[in-house]
Amino acid sequence: MSTEPNGGLPSGSPRFGNKVRNQQSLDLFERQFIRVLNKVYQTIEKNEIRLAEQDRRDTIRMEWQQVALVVDRLLLWIFIIITTTVSLVIIYSSPYTSFYGAESLDV
Repeated sequence: MSTEPNGGLPSGSPRFGNKVRNQQSLDLFERQFIRVLNKVYQTIEKNEIRLAEQDRRDTIRMEWQQVALVVDRLLLWIFIIITTTVSLVIIYSSPYTSFYGAESLDV
């Protein structure tokens, strides 16, 4: 039986050296992989925050569009009523209408 450390493999064995290098490369890979995963996670979080903010802005925009539509219709009706009323007052206050009677036409 061999009394050498590392399970009988000589310390200079390429097989033993590969295991150490493989473990080191796995540790390096795991650290890099975790770093990449953290970056992906941060990117997803930022994207979710951005989408939530965009949804909030879209909701506010839609609410203001509804308010603008209601105010626009209200002002249209006010304009129509005032224009019609003023037009009728002008027409009926004219001396050439029958509102004043037939006597006013004797010029």
